[in-house]
Formats: sequence, C-alpha cells, structure tokens
Amino acid sequence: MNVRARAMLPSLKIFAVKVRFLDQTEVKMLPTLLRCFPSLETLHVMSIPGSPDTVDRAGFWESLGSCDCLRGHLKTLVLHGFQNLNQELLFLNYILEKGKMLKTLCIVRSEIDDVLAEARHVVAEVGPTSGFILEREAPSDPIATQNQKPMSREREASGVAASSASQRGEGAEGADAGLERTADAVEELYRLRDTFFPRDPAEKPTALRARADAALAILDSLPPEQRKSPQQRAVCEFLRGKILDVFPDYNKEAEDHLSKAVKLNPSLVDAWLCLGNCIWKKGDLSSAKNCFVLALNKGADKKILCQLSMLERSMAQGSEDQKLLVEESINHAKEAVMLDIKDGNCWYNLGNAYLTSFFVSGAWDHTQLHHSVKAYQNAEKDETTKLNPDLYYNCATANKYLENYERALSGFEAAALKDPDLGADTDVQKITSLLDKLVNAMKGQLRSKRLASLVSSLGEVNLKSSHKKATISILSEGLNKMVAVLGKVVLLIRHDDVAPLYYLTCDSDQSYFILSVYGLRNEAIKEGDRVALLEPYYRILNIPWKEQRYQFKSIRVDFPEQILINEKAPAPHHVIRASIHAQNKP
Repeated sequence: MNVRARAMLPSLKIFAVKVRFLDQTEVKMLPTLLRCFPSLETLHVMSIPGSPDTVDRAGFWESLGSCDCLRGHLKTLVLHGFQNLNQELLFLNYILEKGKMLKTLCIVRSEIDDVLAEARHVVAEVGPTSGFILEREAPSDPIATQNQKPMSREREASGVAASSASQRGEGAEGADAGLERTADAVEELYRLRDTFFPRDPAEKPTALRARADAALAILDSLPPEQRKSPQQRAVCEFLRGKILDVFPDYNKEAEDHLSKAVKLNPSLVDAWLCLGNCIWKKGDLSSAKNCFVLALNKGADKKILCQLSMLERSMAQGSEDQKLLVEESINHAKEAVMLDIKDGNCWYNLGNAYLTSFFVSGAWDHTQLHHSVKAYQNAEKDETTKLNPDLYYNCATANKYLENYERALSGFEAAALKDPDLGADTDVQKITSLLDKLVNAMKGQLRSKRLASLVSSLGEVNLKSSHKKATISILSEGLNKMVAVLGKVVLLIRHDDVAPLYYLTCDSDQSYFILSVYGLRNEAIKEGDRVALLEPYYRILNIPWKEQRYQFKSIRVDFPEQILINEKAPAPHHVIRASIHAQNKP
C-alpha cells in the first residue's frame, strides 16, 4: 500500500499503538503505520486480546517489502502484552528481517513486571566491538548526590571480545583474558565507589586510590603485542580513562584517554558515556550532552538515557528553557524505564526527574510529587538500587513537601545510616525542630477576648466568587472543593527552609490551624492580614517520632490562585518559584 506524502509525519520519533493480532484489519494496519512515520526510532506495540479468525497471515508478511522507517531509522521495538501468538511471531520475524538499524527488541508478557526477553540486534557492518556494554560513571543529579549503583556488564563485554577472538588466534585470546581481568578490577573499583560510605569521609578517597592503582597495574601488565589491533587499543584507552575518572574531580588525563578511545573506535558506546561524564565534571554541559547524544545514536540504551536525563536537569538550572529541559528529562527517563522496567536505577532517575519538575513548576503540583514517590518505591524493589542512600534522601524530600513528615523523617534517617557524610541527619533535626515550633505555636494561643476582637473583621469579608464560606470544623480531610475558609494570620513561624511559609491562623470560630503556603515570598502575607483560602486542602496531623508525638490541624495552599490576601490576589512580585541545586559529588 502506498502512502501519500501529506499523510506522513517525518518528525515523529516515538510511537505507541494497540493491536489485536487476531484481527486481520488491525494487523494490516501495522505496515501502513510504519510507512506513515519514516523517521520512527522507537515503536511500542501493545498486543491485546481479540476474537480469532481463520486468515493465514504468513503469506501476508512474506509479501511485504521494506520502508524508509525500517531501512534507516527504527532502533527499538517493545512488544507489550505478549501472548505467544503465531501472528505476533510473524510480525516480529518481519521486523527482525527488514529492520536494518534495529538495536533493541524487548518482549514483555502480559504482566508488566515480567520481562521475557531482551535481545540486541547489531548490524554486521558495525563490527565486533559494538557489543561492548560496560559500566559507566554516574555524576551527581540535580536532586542530591547521584551515587548510582553498579549495573556492570564488564564480563559480558569481555565475552563479546572473546567470541570474536576465537577467529583471531590464541594471542588474541590472551589479550582479551587480560582485558577481562582489567574489566573485573574496574567493576570492583566502581562498586567500592558506589557502596562504601565510611563514617570518616577521608577513608574513601584513600581506598579508591589503592583500588585504582591495582586496576592500572593489571592493565599495564598487558604486553605491547596484545594491544596491536585498533579494537584492543580502544578498549585499553577506555578502561584507563574510566579508572582515572572514578574520583569526584575532573581529570584531564582521563579525558585524554577517553577521547583516544572514541577516536580509535567510534562505536564504543560506553567510552562516549564516560567521556561525557568526564567533561560534565569540568562544567562543559553542552559538550557532555553531545557525547551522550552520539552514544544514543548507536542505539537505544537505558544507561545513556538516564545520563542524558540527569544532564538535562542540570542544564535546566538557571536556563530560560528550564521547563522544556525538565520535560525532556522526564521523557528520556520514561524511555529508559520502558527499556527495562525492572531496573531500579531507571525508576530512581525517573523519580528525580518528577521531583525536579515539582520545583520548576513552582513547587505546587502535588501530582509531580506523587509520581516521584511512586517511582522511588519501584526503585526500592531493585536489590542493588536500594543500597543507594540518595534514593532514601530524595524520596524523603518528596515526602517532606507532601507534608508526610513521618515518612520524611524515616527516609532521612535511613539515608543518614547508609551514608553518614550525606548530611541527612541535619534534615531530621530540621523537621523535628519545625514540628516543635508548629506545635508550640498552637499551644501559645491568644486569650479568648483578644482573639474575638482579632477575628471580628472576618465577618466583613465579601467573596466575589461562588465559593461557600466555611470554618475548619466542617471541612473533610483532603481537598474541599467550592469551599473558602476565612482566617486571620496570627503569627509567622520562622524555620530553616525557604519553602513553604508557615503561619498560625484562626478562623471565624476562633479555631486555630497551621497554614502552609507555597510559591509566595514571606513579605506577601503579614501578621494581622485576612486570608481567604479557596478549595483548601485540610489535614489533621498526628506524627509519632521517637519519644514525641506532634499533633495539629493544617491547611495547605499550593499555588497563588488558591489564596486571597485582604480580599486581593497576591501581587506578581510576591510570587516566586522554588529552586533546586546540584551537588557535583559522584
């Protein structure tokens, strides 16, 4: 079937479609869609149940030719809801035969968390070194320190080298055995970096230096005759550069060796990853991104996508395109998860992307926080990722802004136990100090006569909206739609963080509650102001922690449109956005 030019979408790179493989009409739609999207790089197909028919589709698929999409662009196919149907297998066989650029095929059973197979299809012209997939550096993430856990495939990489060595003779096998030993040493080096958090921070660089020197000694022990081929020299340069780049600070010698590696073998994907990480450390973010994009052009890869997602969040800081960069970060993080839904690091990276989006959007969108926490919970199911102290720190941060204080305290405490140098114990102290202040403010209430005088002016407030006036006594926990609570601000409660602002407030029934406000400067609301809280989010908090119990009532204001101050909307210059900063600590 020919497709008219006006029906094509050449800019589309990712597409998802649901198909009943037992339905002849829907099956025939698939090749037509491929022709409509000539530049498609990633295709997600969801196989859904349907009524069987008697059509033999083997002849249908065999009669089809190729198309621009399959000849030059499609790199990743994910088949979801695999039912082991013959029609599904015929479709997969067609894609494998015609997809000249296909790198990744992922088949997922009906259960979302059960991956049956993941195969890498490498074009013959690329050469044997394209199979090298090694562990890469993990620089810091915009949320907290990004100590990613090892997802090493050094043994797999050495196995690829060994398989091609069988065609080159025993000398080549000896060289690859030496590279395998070096790769094992590099794996142990990065495992130490990612899992060793001593109480004395000075112990870690000393241990890393000793392990790095040992890995370099193994690499240096390879005889010169075992480094003759460009592939062998590229891997040697890559491993040397990676060893030197294990430390937090930028290393020029590491960059030089990694640059040589990609020049000797431009298809060595993980060398591009390490080079990008190394350049990132010296602050050249645009060049680092170029390295990641070049690596990604070799084929879809979850590690590359995670690194690119992290870098985009770092680039978003202070950028005019901040929101766009964070959206791209989320999209790349989602792609990484789709490539391996059981990889905890991919989920962790997605959680960080959503948490960053919360701050970029003005620190008011609850949805981003909930997405973030859910992603962190999925990350914790991975036995390797759950060793990451930053996972607990960042999840605790999300819970803190959701005002889930007990979960936040538990998360910060867990992070502090896993990495004493992280400073999470300070966050525990900040939250308990804040809770003490909130409870004490509720206890120090005004006498009834003075309070009656203070709230008397609330009866004069005339709302120009359709919201019904209410007091906290009639509110339900959670969101109260089409309701407005009128209150008088009694006291600004000062604390260590910039956001949110906390106020002791009372309503017209002289009932006290804590008002938390996001997205406004502290001069926007003054003691004595009247506030109208539209569609309030109300909670009765009861927080047990250690020997303490913190109890108070709370209303949260997420965005400026939710509050009127003395019957007026907040002035534009009083509206702010929260910010978040990276800590460059690999």
